[in-house]
Amino acid sequence: MKKILLIAGTRPNFIKLAPLYHRLREEAPEIRCFICHTGQHFDFNMSDIFWQNLELPVPDFQLNIKGSGVADTIGKTILGINEVIRQQDLTSLAKIAERTPDLTVGAASNGAGAQVTLRGIGSLPTSIGVEQSVATVVDGAYYGQGRIIVEGFFDLARVEVLKGPQALFFGKNATAGVIAITTADPTDKPELHLTGRYEFAGEQTQ
Repeated sequence: MKKILLIAGTRPNFIKLAPLYHRLREEAPEIRCFICHTGQHFDFNMSDIFWQNLELPVPDFQLNIKGSGVADTIGKTILGINEVIRQQDLTSLAKIAERTPDLTVGAASNGAGAQVTLRGIGSLPTSIGVEQSVATVVDGAYYGQGRIIVEGFFDLARVEVLKGPQALFFGKNATAGVIAITTADPTDKPELHLTGRYEFAGEQTQ
């Protein structure tokens, strides 16, 4: 299922967000919309009235940003959104595609890589001499083939899916678009992230 994260800061942002949210629900029911409220000038009673009048659900994520200035607020907002994205387990190109409209990633039948398409435009993965129309860039390094589908992404700072052409900043190989992946910078303090999974064994009885 495709997922979209709609981000709103102040109450006027919700007025602009509401038509988009309802249009997506009506015309693209297969897409699940999440609402993230950054929390500027937050007052629950007043915001609750806005949500009810605009027929919006209570936001799925509350960042509770309280900045001392524009730069401080923007910085805290970016960090908060990065944490929300990290919780979505975006650890591979295929999982990024699951949450991005118009982006499709399929594994090649010969095991040589993947076919990446953006807005229906892509290249066949069968020829090793043909580079993908959708370029993948990791920390500035260009990946011309779809083999990146088998690589895992850890400690992401941000992921940008840019519709093409993107020749100005990423070269003429990015005719259909770019998936720009940036890993997190090192910090002066040790950090550790643990993830776990579990499975249930099912039994069928008649």
